Amino acid sequence: MTNRPATFVRNNAAYANGWVTNGSPTVPTKVTVYYGTNNGFDLTHATATGGPYFPSTAGTTYILENSANLYVPTKLDLPADHVATYANVTVFHGAPLTLGGGSHISVSNALVVTENATLLLQSKNTTGQVNESWQGVGVTISAGSVQVDAGSAISADGQGYVTGQGPGGSVSYTIGGTYGGQGTGNTASTYGSALTPTDLGSAGGGAYGGWSAGGGAIRLIVAGTLTNDGTISANGRSGAGNNAGASGGSLYVTAGTLAGTGTFTANGNQGSNASGGGGRIAIYYGTNSGFDLTHATATGGPYFPSTAGTVYLLENTTNLYVTSNLSYPADSAASYANVVVSNSALLTLGGGSHIAVSDTLTVTGNSAIVMQSKNTTGQVNESWQGVGVTISAGSVQVDAGSAISADGQGYVTGQGPGGSVSYTIGGTYGGQGTGNTASTYGSALTPTDLGSAGGGAYGGWSAGGGAIRLIVAGTLTNDGTISANGRSGAGNNAGASGGSLYVTAGTLAGTGTFTANGNQGSNASGGGGRIAIYYGTNSGFDPIRVTANAGGYFQSTAGSALLIDSISNNLTLAPASRLVIDQDASLAFHDISLTEGATLFMAGGSSLNASGTLSLATSATILIESKNN
Repeated sequence: MTNRPATFVRNNAAYANGWVTNGSPTVPTKVTVYYGTNNGFDLTHATATGGPYFPSTAGTTYILENSANLYVPTKLDLPADHVATYANVTVFHGAPLTLGGGSHISVSNALVVTENATLLLQSKNTTGQVNESWQGVGVTISAGSVQVDAGSAISADGQGYVTGQGPGGSVSYTIGGTYGGQGTGNTASTYGSALTPTDLGSAGGGAYGGWSAGGGAIRLIVAGTLTNDGTISANGRSGAGNNAGASGGSLYVTAGTLAGTGTFTANGNQGSNASGGGGRIAIYYGTNSGFDLTHATATGGPYFPSTAGTVYLLENTTNLYVTSNLSYPADSAASYANVVVSNSALLTLGGGSHIAVSDTLTVTGNSAIVMQSKNTTGQVNESWQGVGVTISAGSVQVDAGSAISADGQGYVTGQGPGGSVSYTIGGTYGGQGTGNTASTYGSALTPTDLGSAGGGAYGGWSAGGGAIRLIVAGTLTNDGTISANGRSGAGNNAGASGGSLYVTAGTLAGTGTFTANGNQGSNASGGGGRIAIYYGTNSGFDPIRVTANAGGYFQSTAGSALLIDSISNNLTLAPASRLVIDQDASLAFHDISLTEGATLFMAGGSSLNASGTLSLATSATILIESKNN
């Protein structure tokens, strides 16, 4: 007897099942059914299961109605680079539909994944480089609408680069894979695009049977509504033996309307010895019909140190929502109508970037915008050319517990015009660092320089404050923190100077703080930075909340902190700050007010002109120096 599977119809059911003969199951083949009209036949009765008891796998069932509608009630595998067009596709009854890497499936009407079914999207070129470059490719699906029901999934979990492979891969089982975020102990750079992510995730290493696989890449183009009540994911995976977690992969989604209560995830996973970094998610949509944007995540794997990837959420091509982690590279330029950073999210802007927001920038829910700098590690063409970030907006709101920060984003250890390589000498910028003989530098009225760093030894480090330029046409409401403070740590270290805050606003409001303070290191303190805030109307903001203080304990001096009423041309020197009028220079305002503890130092030959009132609060001081004496 020949043990050959067959396809036949009996009692309104089609079968192509393996069976057991002499204890050995046969391998099931395929059921293929083409029909014009279904007059009540239950499609789940078409099966290609493996034989029972002994290990075996199911075959495939392909059911096509009227040459247009694909039904998948049981397993169906389509090969790599498969291209097909359907009117409707329904995956149901717990079935897995697998699409090979490089495939593109077009569904003119509806794609539905329901009844605990899974649409698995594989990748190709996952085992190494092709022509000396990484060319991993996932799957693209375009559809009129997509519905993923609760308990069902569209998944590319573990479908990326395999063990040790990928641009951020590692062969060590103690080093996690990197993609949008960094894996445990991984020094490879993150790669790919935050705005149009299509790369595969990279794998960690494995030993003693351990394996690791990055998340794959899903591209979804939905003309109408994408209703996700289940899971759409490209997470990293690892297992067995000793293994390092893999990074998440890519979800790149375009939809007319976004709806549902499900999740989008491109998370790194925790391996036995290391965790993978997060992947990348970008979701573009026209209308949000109640979907909770915090359900889109690209976290690093837990337990072992790793970092999150990026999540980019853009509504109607104009409104940016940042609910997780999002990074822009140096020199980025972007324009939006509104930007909302919420849910303890972190938005990082690379040095030299300029972000324009025509309406409102909101930072809320214990979130932060970090403004980095470029050219921080030394001189460029024999001059110091460090540059921070500029944001222009119609209005800005920073809520309590949230921040816009350039802390520690200035010149790095030992660098800067006022830097020192000694861990006993603090960095200088607007104020003098401990033991530092370098001159203060930069402009008090238009501060844009980075802060300078002190020295470090035995693992110690120091980093000056960065530079923030805020241009706000309407109201700047700061109930949180806007800062460019110096930072240092570890080993033996000297404090760094504060950086620059250069702010222009129509109206200044809030109860928060503006700070460009030097910090106290283990062996020396940094000097203060520089702040200049120009406003048309002050709606109750207290100048006492503006500081460019020196680092504590070790001797150092404050920097300059000015508030300028640009309509009345009035100058207020913030408490405990220090303003120097250079030799033979002049300073002219209508009213000039030195608040408590402020110091105005006039070098020889300089002049001060207050056409209205010059007022000094308690302990405020004007020091006058001569020249040619």
